[in-house]
Amino acid sequence: MDKNYREDFPILNGPHSLVYFDSAATTLKPASVITAVTRFYTEHTANISRSHHRNAQISTELFEDAREKVATLLNCDSSEIVFTQNATDSVNLVASCLSCKMESQFIMSTLEHNSAYLPFKINKSVKFVNLDANGFWDLNHFKDLLTHETKLVVVSHVSNVTGNIQPLKDIISLAKEKNALVLVDASQSIAHLPINVKNLDVDFLVFSGHKMLGPSGIGVLYGKKDLLSDLQHYRVGGGMTARASRDTITFNDIPHLFEAGTPNIEGVLGLGKACEYLLVNSREKIHKYLQKLRDYFQQKLKHAGGVRMLHEKHHDSVPIFTFELGNKNVDLNYVARILSENYNIAVNSGMQCAHLFYDTLKKSAGIRVSLYIYNTQYEIDQFFYALSDIQYLIE
Repeated sequence: MDKNYREDFPILNGPHSLVYFDSAATTLKPASVITAVTRFYTEHTANISRSHHRNAQISTELFEDAREKVATLLNCDSSEIVFTQNATDSVNLVASCLSCKMESQFIMSTLEHNSAYLPFKINKSVKFVNLDANGFWDLNHFKDLLTHETKLVVVSHVSNVTGNIQPLKDIISLAKEKNALVLVDASQSIAHLPINVKNLDVDFLVFSGHKMLGPSGIGVLYGKKDLLSDLQHYRVGGGMTARASRDTITFNDIPHLFEAGTPNIEGVLGLGKACEYLLVNSREKIHKYLQKLRDYFQQKLKHAGGVRMLHEKHHDSVPIFTFELGNKNVDLNYVARILSENYNIAVNSGMQCAHLFYDTLKKSAGIRVSLYIYNTQYEIDQFFYALSDIQYLIE
């Protein structure tokens, strides 16, 4: 019998029967994460690594323990985990600090989130790999694009529009043949799939805490230690300096070198609990449960009128579904609002910050349903009942 994950999420146990289908934008938070943040404010508020009183010691130990939990989740050393504001900040750190020659090239696909695309678009030469009919990288075209001038390959592990899972091992293996570095955007996969950065041999990996049960305003950059050592300083200030004088500055070791200023301490503590939740509940089991939800949703979608998937859904995918309506004249934001106000169902409408991909599809917007462990088949039934109820509007 599947575990009832819903019991762990206080927002779902309130007076309103919320059907939350927008987890690709941000996930709901389990009680353990909320408690960790609250306890920081109510029991041991203090800055970290600066004072020696009891609260400061507790907070510092919990902060570094959270770093260890992230490292365990990814199977790496804790010194390879840098805390940032979010995945966007992590990508910007790499894009800004990577030492590049003028002729260096960057490769990605049109599936990339704006946050992964824009930091490299500015002042850098970007080439785009073709996609096949299933939305996967065309590996033959990728081989043709790769040269010894390719500095970095940027790839979203899972698209936030299609939900399809890219063949990371193949992409990384091909990149290594040209000595190109690889940055993986794991924002949509970290909560769904087991990720072993050592087995993948990935160079950099980024994600946001709020998309994997953690608080907002906290992100992670994983980087191989030797590569982090080669990055230039991103920011300077307190926390990343061991000693500063008029004449000399002694910097702290990695990863603290990239964590200038007081960090989002409560965010890190919450992130640690989110990692603990995923480790305890096993992402293998989570993925298996989500596959069941995905398959059930797909079966229901086949018989639904007025909706059509924007892109082919592959069996190697997570439960993210984006579709358009038969009625091209109706405002998708209006439909999303009706689902919210009349049926208490939360979905996403718009371009999901994937403007390049929408341009490729020649579409202007879509409605996205993204499921996670607190969702059920009964909620999926509710959603399709709501669609049938507003059939007059969407067909």
